[in-house]
Amino acid sequence: MTDDAGDAKRATLAYARHLLAADGMRRMLLAEHRFSYAQWHIILELFISDEEQRLTSITDLTFSPVVARSTILKGVADLAAAGLVIRKADPGDARRIYISLEPTFHDRVDALLMRLMEMFR
Repeated sequence: MTDDAGDAKRATLAYARHLLAADGMRRMLLAEHRFSYAQWHIILELFISDEEQRLTSITDLTFSPVVARSTILKGVADLAAAGLVIRKADPGDARRIYISLEPTFHDRVDALLMRLMEMFR
């Protein structure tokens, strides 16, 4: 194996270890919740929307190419039942529900993401 190939293998291995450590940290910091991949996807989508100060409807979330619509709807319902997201009716359209992270939970996700960023530096 050439030095470049060996370096690439070591970098890939280090990255895989970082991903495992990041998942462990996510589970540790949010231990009281056992999030599925779909729920974590929803949380990250809502975090981005909240940070960009965009309103996000439940329908907006269902256009994900990564997670099935029914899985998104179940995930949102479970997160709402746990008090981690806030649902607000659109005053202009009774059929539309906007959703965002509960502020304290948003802060916890923010802190977690900051710690994960540090791991990858």
